[in-house]
Amino acid sequence: MIALFLPALTIFLGFAAMASGQYHTLVLEHTHHFSAESIGTAVALGASSQIVLPWLLLYAGHKVRNPEKILRRAYLSLAGFLLAFPMVAGHSAAFACYFGIIASINVVSTMQSITMISQARPFGDHWVLVLRSMGTFGYATSCLLSSFLADRVSYLGLYCSFAIFALIAIFSSKRTKGKMPASPDPVRIPELAKKLWEPNTRNLIIGIAIANMAVSGATSVLSNFIHDEIGGSKSQVGVAWTVATFAEMPLIWSSIFFLKRFGVKGLILCGFTTSMLRMGLLWQVHTLSGLYMVQTLHGLFFGGSLSGVGIYLSRRYGDAAMNRLQLVSQSFYGGLAAAIGGKATGMVWSNFGLRAVYLAAFISMALAFLWVLVGFKEKSEKVFKVQTASES
Repeated sequence: MIALFLPALTIFLGFAAMASGQYHTLVLEHTHHFSAESIGTAVALGASSQIVLPWLLLYAGHKVRNPEKILRRAYLSLAGFLLAFPMVAGHSAAFACYFGIIASINVVSTMQSITMISQARPFGDHWVLVLRSMGTFGYATSCLLSSFLADRVSYLGLYCSFAIFALIAIFSSKRTKGKMPASPDPVRIPELAKKLWEPNTRNLIIGIAIANMAVSGATSVLSNFIHDEIGGSKSQVGVAWTVATFAEMPLIWSSIFFLKRFGVKGLILCGFTTSMLRMGLLWQVHTLSGLYMVQTLHGLFFGGSLSGVGIYLSRRYGDAAMNRLQLVSQSFYGGLAAAIGGKATGMVWSNFGLRAVYLAAFISMALAFLWVLVGFKEKSEKVFKVQTASES
């Protein structure tokens, strides 16, 4: 689809810059000498930006007609913070740069998520997953590049390469001319809350929040686990993430089959299953070869389960309502859950060791799986269409 080429390129470049995330907590530990609990606090504070951001976008949504402007500024901020992060001195400056990086990434990922679904859905729901896979390809390509560079250059050299991707994304974003569909109606929080508090939708959001709390917290310190527990070098950290993200692409493509064959619930539970297995195996793995094999299970949660939430909300309530519902729910299952997961990860690491983080994540994923399996019953895809027809 030619119409999706520029959005796909922008997502590719944006995710290539986001691949810097594989080294953030290593820089905090090795360059800025953060303790385990301080790293957990930094991860929690970074994630907290996603609690506030969706609400800002919600109330500014009726004024936003060109989300690419926001994206371009976020890419520029991301590039600046990436360049500063390895160079600053002192805990406070390191905290500030880390927060700036994560906040910029959250702006990029939130805006891309909304515009991606809106641009791809006219061609079919499966194109949402196809477009998302281009982000995975960008992340994988960037990880592959860093696996060659990491042991040859300093952290500053690595972060310069990530910043370049962010700067190029500015020009690509300018040409996509994406529009964020916004309802002319004022924001009515009680109406949004009523939809999200419907038992079915509520149970889905809670289940996703529990899973995201586990996955985001454990994933944020995986590079420290590779380096400290298994003895991998910086380049081997890059190899592990390259394996993970390249393996994610066929999983995302196969998730199109699960979406068509088993619906949104099947897609979400598939992502839960692979993440649960991954966390349990990470708890037990002791070699790099074993780690690389486990890493093939990474990513379907982010590419499949989280995409499934947006698809469900869009099918259930329509595209215009989905944008607002996605923002409100992301504040909870994205920001709040990730903040709690980050802080909990630091505490578990500090008190029980880094390996125990993955046992805790495995248990949490099992609980999330059972919650969604029992509590979430997918509604008919035609609900919104029937409602629209009755109103016309």
